[in-house]
Amino acid sequence: MDETAAPAPAPEARSIGQRLRAGRERAGLSVAASAEKLHLDPKVIEALEADRFAELGASVYVRGHLRRYGDFVGEPGAELVSAYAAREARPPPEVQAAIEDIVALLSGEARDLSGVALDMERVEEFDRRVYEVARGIPAGATLSYGEIATRLGGRELARDVGQALGRNPFPIVVPCHRVLAAGGKAGGFSANGGVTTKLRLLTIERARTSATPTLFDDDSAFGLAVKPRRRHSA
Repeated sequence: MDETAAPAPAPEARSIGQRLRAGRERAGLSVAASAEKLHLDPKVIEALEADRFAELGASVYVRGHLRRYGDFVGEPGAELVSAYAAREARPPPEVQAAIEDIVALLSGEARDLSGVALDMERVEEFDRRVYEVARGIPAGATLSYGEIATRLGGRELARDVGQALGRNPFPIVVPCHRVLAAGGKAGGFSANGGVTTKLRLLTIERARTSATPTLFDDDSAFGLAVKPRRRHSA
């Protein structure tokens, strides 16, 4: 009979709970003794060592327990908190798909983000209306702040439209890059990279910022629409 002990799993292969339990056992402590020294309910220790973090309540409590118990048993608490944060940060499939589409778009691939679901419960009513109009602008087309304002009640709202787009919490998904200042000027862009990112997105989408013909309108090698696109209208 082979009585050779199986090798302990490599540190990177062990779960958070396994690391905690191994640390406690190295220290020669029982669950009850550890709980007594830390003034914790033994069920907390048991949940930590079994990776049953959902039983411990909000994330902030889990992180606090991990840091304190980890340091107590000789497993760096900060490392355990980082491992938990990485595990906690995995997005659901639909969010991961949206992230991949945004990354692909920024890399130069045409992607349609109009179907991405957004939670606008805390968005002001006027801003929500602006974003709904912006999401209706197809890739390759543009509207001006004034044109959106007209749809919402009058061109005098153009400044308010610009401010709402500047507060856009969903840049790219709510395509504020497709909204230009008067005369086809770029205007502002609140996402990372500012106007440079805005112009790059418009180029990827082969959008025209002006109806003025160029020498390259029929050359698909250039990042402009093959022919001047009509500005999006109702």
